[in-house]
Amino acid sequence: MKFRNGFVSNSSSSSYVIYGFFSEDLPEDIGEKWDDVRNRDHLWKYYYGCEGDIIGRSLGHWEDTDILILDLSEDHLKDIREEIKKLFKEKLNFDVPDDMFKLIGTTWYDG
Repeated sequence: MKFRNGFVSNSSSSSYVIYGFFSEDLPEDIGEKWDDVRNRDHLWKYYYGCEGDIIGRSLGHWEDTDILILDLSEDHLKDIREEIKKLFKEKLNFDVPDDMFKLIGTTWYDG
């Protein structure tokens, strides 16, 4: 087992760092509409399936042999935040509050 920057992985895992929010943080009616819009408009680049679905953009990922360099600059995070806020405003007429956005690290075990 290897430890990297607070993430734990084994040989069959990949880890991701995403800037966004959990779908469960959305008001219930908006969350249901998001599921419909995501599927209808194929917005998979904004969606990450794991425990508690995540809406956001990946800042990078790594597997066991990869080296990960993330762009955590405020300008880059602001661009992602504005892109997602614009998407939700256009598709769902919902203003995503800035304070919902956070860095989310996940580990995905595939076997």
